[in-house]
Amino acid sequence: MTKEQALRGQLASQMLECLLVVAGTTQHPTPQSVLQ
Repeated sequence: MTKEQALRGQLASQMLECLLVVAGTTQHPTPQSVLQ
């Protein structure tokens, strides 16, 4: 696996984590102060 592919994999996993966090916060609303 090349460095570029590894970086893309890292970015993809980070984006997935962010999406999961966003999905979790939308299902369980939290105060804006907590998100900031």
